[in-house]
Amino acid sequence: MHASIPSYLKLLKLIVLLSLLIGSVALAVVMTYSIVVALQSGGTHLPLILMSDALRFQLDLEAVSWMVFVGYYLLFLAIGLSALFFLFCLYRTLALVKANARFVADLSPLVRDMGFAILVIAYLKQGLWFLAVEQLPVAYTPLVSFSFQLIPEQAIYAVLLLVLSRLFRYAQLLQDEQDLTV
Repeated sequence: MHASIPSYLKLLKLIVLLSLLIGSVALAVVMTYSIVVALQSGGTHLPLILMSDALRFQLDLEAVSWMVFVGYYLLFLAIGLSALFFLFCLYRTLALVKANARFVADLSPLVRDMGFAILVIAYLKQGLWFLAVEQLPVAYTPLVSFSFQLIPEQAIYAVLLLVLSRLFRYAQLLQDEQDLTV
């Protein structure tokens, strides 16, 4: 028997779906813009778009070579795709919310995948920032430095999701075992 999904969950599901669609379009636009600008300049202007939660630079960063430019945008693309994958898993999780006997079994792999997506994003962002800081003009290098964090704060969220995933899996195993004994 399927229960109806509460209206606030339907709204949340719609917001996540819109985020997924807008994020996909934004990622495609940013990647296209960067490639077009680099090709139109003949390789003399290789702009880097910074992705930060709080830090804002008031100068335009440019890659010193095509190799750095390609590496930077491959990292940028990997982060964007990981974020979209996270949103997709979240959307699928919200779609599971209904009276479903296999809810926990279906939820466990989605939560695990969301945890891995956050972990990938956390470490790839550090690589992106390393490349960005390396491209700063020489006058700015004494002012800005980068240090790799072995355990970034996002990794804590990822570990929590991975633990939750295992708990859901264990709960499903217990439920299956109880169903067999009754």
